Amino acid sequence: MVKGIIKSDFVINLDHTFSSGQIFRWYKLGQGWIGVSYSSLIYLNQLDDKTIEYRISGKIKEEDLVEFLGLNNNYFEIFKDSTLEKIYKNYAGLKLLKQNKWECAISYICSSYNNIKRINKIIENLAILSKRKLRLGSIVMYDFPTSSQLKKFSEKDFLKLGLGFRSFYLVDLCSKIDEVILEEFEKEKTEKIKRFLMSIKGIGNKISDCILLYSFKRLECFPIDIWVARALLKLFYHDLKNILKEVNIKNIFKKYNEISLYFNKKYYNKAGYVQLLLYKYIRDIK
Repeated sequence: MVKGIIKSDFVINLDHTFSSGQIFRWYKLGQGWIGVSYSSLIYLNQLDDKTIEYRISGKIKEEDLVEFLGLNNNYFEIFKDSTLEKIYKNYAGLKLLKQNKWECAISYICSSYNNIKRINKIIENLAILSKRKLRLGSIVMYDFPTSSQLKKFSEKDFLKLGLGFRSFYLVDLCSKIDEVILEEFEKEKTEKIKRFLMSIKGIGNKISDCILLYSFKRLECFPIDIWVARALLKLFYHDLKNILKEVNIKNIFKKYNEISLYFNKKYYNKAGYVQLLLYKYIRDIK
């Protein structure tokens, strides 16, 4: 086990960050949070608004943990907007994570027409396939399976793990990408990566944008699901009137790309962080 303390130049709030819906398989444990990322079992505890302590069993180094947590990033320029400024006051320290690309892609395939509790269960079932246990004190969790491991399993195997119709999508994904391919995309333009991701069955605008935002940290990506659509209706009705002839949920999804362009123009090509704030806000007031 490795342990240490990280001091950030910017505010971080672990509760806001890990309850924001952007990542799966992270759980509240006592005063802190525990989960698996980058083949490591990690426990994080908040000491003050800029200091966290960590304990790690696995491969991740402190500098990589800093990058994963987004500790060196801030998006202050977008809070000149009064609407977002009010929301951010309640969610100061909400960080945009940079997740492992392979696990993120698999996780969001599993998220299709699903809820967070069930997504976590499916991913836990998949993790057992890795056969690699990670231990931190009395806590044991499984590492995420590699692409070479998942490719050995069939659609029927995934059905038994509770993936349902997503089993077919996962088999297709495993036949087209792996960890190396995803890392090679790091240097490519967002549009090229998105086109490739959308060639995989089950991946459309929203899921591709989630993968790009949460693991490639492409801030121009603005995933819109039913929750974000509701937040847009509640907080940005007058903005939507500039895009939609009739403002309603159905038309928000019809004009998905136009809305993304509008909010990137409004928020300095950082619409992705706006999306994270909106999702957290609307889920908390449901």
